[in-house]
Amino acid sequence: MSPKDPLSFAGTGVFRANRGILFIDELPAIRTKVQVLLHPIIEEKKAILEEYNWEYPLDLLVISTGNPEGFSHVNEVPRPLLDRLETIYMDLPDEDVELAIMIMERFGGRDGIRREEMAPGDFPAMDDVKRRVLAPWWILSLINKSARHSRTCRWLDKKASIRGTTRAIDHTYSSTEMARRRVARLSDVGAGLKLALRGRVQLRQDLIDYENPRETMRKVDELSEDLVRNALIDMGNEIADSWDRAEVEKEVRAMTSLDANAWPAFLKDSAVLKKRLEQIEEMGKEKIKAEAAGADGRDVLAEAGRSPKVQEEYLMSAAEFVVNICLGRNWISSHEAIGTYVPREIPWSQKTGWK
Repeated sequence: MSPKDPLSFAGTGVFRANRGILFIDELPAIRTKVQVLLHPIIEEKKAILEEYNWEYPLDLLVISTGNPEGFSHVNEVPRPLLDRLETIYMDLPDEDVELAIMIMERFGGRDGIRREEMAPGDFPAMDDVKRRVLAPWWILSLINKSARHSRTCRWLDKKASIRGTTRAIDHTYSSTEMARRRVARLSDVGAGLKLALRGRVQLRQDLIDYENPRETMRKVDELSEDLVRNALIDMGNEIADSWDRAEVEKEVRAMTSLDANAWPAFLKDSAVLKKRLEQIEEMGKEKIKAEAAGADGRDVLAEAGRSPKVQEEYLMSAAEFVVNICLGRNWISSHEAIGTYVPREIPWSQKTGWK
């Protein structure tokens, strides 16, 4: 049978792999007591069902993948099974590669080709139910960085995989839609990441309140917000190193002294901040190698140019991003950012633990 034949990948058990290759994806996700059934297959080249006193010869090569311990939804792989396998460690992809994977899976399918789902005739047409949400590149990058920060977080025993990143995109879009907006903002990232990480990370054992699950979830939400805060600080360090602090600080303070609804117009009219936004946009084009960041792959800048509503929301998202960059670099204080979403640091106390 050709390796390209769809039957080669049919989930019909190990017998189809006889005299071939048995590939097991996510081995640690299989229950441990099921994993041990692989022992005789690997060691003795036969399948054994002891309760039926039945054996079947198998000659195959076993290749498996799986997240290491420390990630969510990972079962222990028995040491005797590991002793029968050769282990190769593959690290998570670099940030830019993970961002590309995230964008491809969310907007273009696993092979980069976008597919239209077919719906029965009595359902609404796909064009009628498509999302109309747009996400500037800094929103996508912020989601990616926040999830990556969870993998080095000392308060977590279980970390977020790439799946947590892609789910955070979906929840970010949902938050934007529920707010009846077209362009995602920082608050949508905060809400989306909280929902995406609740079931995909696990706090350190000493931080879990087993008698009060709601309190444990609250701590995870607080941690998610802190991850966004740290990601914003990182992005600010990458973006604003070349900025003239005095001129940017002056303009941002003038903008934040106004009602938040006036920020888009101020950003558009301010020569200093408009130039900074153009710099951010150019960085985004280079970083993600594309401008498409809409829910259906549309160009955010083009949409903003065609629709006054989208342009205003895009400028508001940019204004909040710039304000948070300045906050992260201590150019302005938090009380000057009233009217915008500012992710909070974990309310941590060395004496009592989590407040």
